[in-house]
Amino acid sequence: MTENLDANPPKKMEQNEYKYTEITKWIPYGGTLFYTRLYKITESMPKAVLVLVHGYGEYSDRYENLLRVLAKYGIQGFAFDLRGFGRTAWKNGEFGHLGTMHELYGYLKYMIEINTIPDVPTFLFGHSMGGGISLCFCGYPEYGKLVSGVIASAPAISFNKRLGYSPIKQRFISAMSHLIPSFPISRELNETHITSNVEELERNRKSLYIFGILSVGSLTSLANERKNCLNKNTKTYATPVLIIHGKGDKLTVSKGSEEFISKLPSNLDKKLVLFDSEYHEMHMEKEFSETVSLLYKDWILERS
Repeated sequence: MTENLDANPPKKMEQNEYKYTEITKWIPYGGTLFYTRLYKITESMPKAVLVLVHGYGEYSDRYENLLRVLAKYGIQGFAFDLRGFGRTAWKNGEFGHLGTMHELYGYLKYMIEINTIPDVPTFLFGHSMGGGISLCFCGYPEYGKLVSGVIASAPAISFNKRLGYSPIKQRFISAMSHLIPSFPISRELNETHITSNVEELERNRKSLYIFGILSVGSLTSLANERKNCLNKNTKTYATPVLIIHGKGDKLTVSKGSEEFISKLPSNLDKKLVLFDSEYHEMHMEKEFSETVSLLYKDWILERS
């Protein structure tokens, strides 16, 4: 199912009685200390749990506004900085290296498991690179069964051709991924394609946790995993899926989301929502942020 949505509805968000507190904690796994933040529902059981995977070159606290909105509706959020990114990168002195796909899926699985609450459904959310990771993760039955659904925002399935590397650089990246997989490659994104929210762009410019670095090993592994998921794992996909994308996104291309949805089984609980926007971060767009938050809230609670 594909749906086209416009700007925020002209209504106030409904009131909700759920209270929450925010808890930051360093969690060790596989020799890495991960920065985490839990949006813990207090005084009652949460209706659902949402584990969030951020995108390339950013960090998890950029999603605090979204997770605070969802917490008010009883959705307990958990976000963490990936290995090689955000505060996790600075703490461990490793920049842009996610690890192997086996390692990446290992610590993502761990983060889901430690946040799982008996009889409370758990959902996975990812944006951009994190969206691609989340969709591919759920393509494996042993991982997909851990969650009741996956949400992907502008997932990194297909990219603007201008972001591609020259044939010479591609050969270099391929060779180095075998020799020194943690070798860093710098790629800064055009900030005017990310969001029109000038306050958010200014925060990004001032942040130590925004940097455009990805290791050659991670770059190669992610590309191979996307192909494997699209061409193989989508055929037996069993996890409910919601994907949102700006039609004119200049970083990740919405055609990739359309292709992914089209390859999933016809009887799967799946939905693609396209926004009339050229920006990459719908949750940061003042015109769309409320619509996006309510869309996520409704989709999660309808499956809880």
